[in-house]
Amino acid sequence: EGLAQQQLAALQDPTKLRGLLDYYCARTEVAERQVEDMRGDVEAHKRLTKANGSITITEAAKVLEQKPKQLFKWLSTNNWIYKRSPKQAWIGHQGKCNQGLLEHKVKYVVTANGGDVANQQVRVTTKGLDKLSRLFSRLTPQAA
Repeated sequence: EGLAQQQLAALQDPTKLRGLLDYYCARTEVAERQVEDMRGDVEAHKRLTKANGSITITEAAKVLEQKPKQLFKWLSTNNWIYKRSPKQAWIGHQGKCNQGLLEHKVKYVVTANGGDVANQQVRVTTKGLDKLSRLFSRLTPQAA
């Protein structure tokens, strides 16, 4: 007897049909409770991704529950950030900046001799944090 015939037989047997109905009703109730439990997280996530602003990579590491050093390494390895030379600041790849995942902030600092120095810092936007969160949720802890 094939699977299709078994399913057809189940539809014709009131006892089996009742069992299937009970089973799928219970599964639906569980799914509905899960959706309700997640509603607050989804709303918070929507607010976060629509918010303006950005955070440092170190702050992003805390949010993503990663070690900052590991996040810098991952971002560098996966073409999010780079350095022109080892002693210079990190720079966001233009593609990631164009996508709105990263941005640069420039802060001017007055030096002891009265001159100005521009300090540039690559930052992760809320959109970038969302993307990284989704990427890391798919990776194993060792891969991230």
